Amino acid sequence: IFAPYTTFDYNSFNTQVRQKMGHKLSKEKVIEKLMYLKATDQAAIVIDLIYGPPYQTMAIWEKDIQTWLDLALDGVDVFSLELGQEDGWKAISFT
Repeated sequence: IFAPYTTFDYNSFNTQVRQKMGHKLSKEKVIEKLMYLKATDQAAIVIDLIYGPPYQTMAIWEKDIQTWLDLALDGVDVFSLELGQEDGWKAISFT
């Protein structure tokens, strides 16, 4: 059985963290978009979250996870971020 799904690499719900990573949408706009897509009931909605980017604290990471739980989305992929001193984003590893 094939079930359509859509994944979004929002990386964080926190607006400051998102903007430092080059994303333009605010937390409120991200949630609005996800809720709209979820309401269509046309596909499973899965997001990517990253822990370890600049400006993210443990409190922000915990809030990101809680936001995902509160939205009752279909799934989440979690990645850790390793930063290199010379080249910024050195590697992203699956966890």
